[in-house]
Amino acid sequence: MVKKYMNCVGDLIFSPDVQNLEHYAQHGDISRLRHSLNVSYYSFLICRIFGLHYRDAARAGLLHDLFFYYWQDLSPENTKSHVLLHPRIALENARVITKLNRREEEIIALHMFPLCGRFPRFLETYIVSLVDKICAFMEALTFIKRIPRLCRVKIASRNR
Repeated sequence: MVKKYMNCVGDLIFSPDVQNLEHYAQHGDISRLRHSLNVSYYSFLICRIFGLHYRDAARAGLLHDLFFYYWQDLSPENTKSHVLLHPRIALENARVITKLNRREEEIIALHMFPLCGRFPRFLETYIVSLVDKICAFMEALTFIKRIPRLCRVKIASRNR
C-alpha cells in the first residue's frame, strides 16, 4: 500500500518546499509536514477503499497546508483570517511546484469546509476536509495528553 501511495506523491514529497514544512509546527509538536503526510495518507486510503480519485486526494492532502509562516504567532484577529486565507496561499504555492487538476485545486482551496462558505463539488474534497479535522484533533489530543505529565514534573521538582 505504501508503494501505491508513493506512486501518487513521490514527485512531490521530496520537493524542497514540501520538505521545508518540517520546520513549521502545526499542532503541538507535530510538524506541518507530518500533519500533511497524515492527511494525505489517510485520505488516500479512504478514497481508494471507496473507489474515488485517491491520487488527487493524496496529492492535494499533502499540499493543503503549503504555507510558510507560524499561524500560532498570529493575533486572535489574524488567526481568524488565517483560517480562510491559508488555503488560497497553499493553492498558490502548490501551483508553483506542480500542475494541479481541478479536483486537486478544489481540495486545497476548500479544505476548511464548511468555514470557507462554498460547498465542494467533489467527494474527495469532503473526505480530505474531514480527515484534516480528525488529524488535527488527534494531533492536538496527543499534545494535550502530555500536559499533565509536564505539570507533575514541575510540581515534583518544586517540592524538593
